[in-house]
Amino acid sequence: MTLPHERTRSLVQAGELLAEISKDHSLPDEIRAQAKVVLRHYPSSKEIFLIGKRDEMADDPFGPWLSSDTKS
Repeated sequence: MTLPHERTRSLVQAGELLAEISKDHSLPDEIRAQAKVVLRHYPSSKEIFLIGKRDEMADDPFGPWLSSDTKS
């Protein structure tokens, strides 16, 4: 089972990976362009953490989906 802080960390790391790919000139232009397109609508780490904070404050019987940090 994936925990909220693990899910949050994965989303933040995926955004960082997309940013790295979009700037890596050793990769084909098409790959870099695709990463830029996806990254354009990808939430920033700040937005991800804000969503996590909102999730933690919600009265959801299943608990939060994301976390306000990446530590347990």
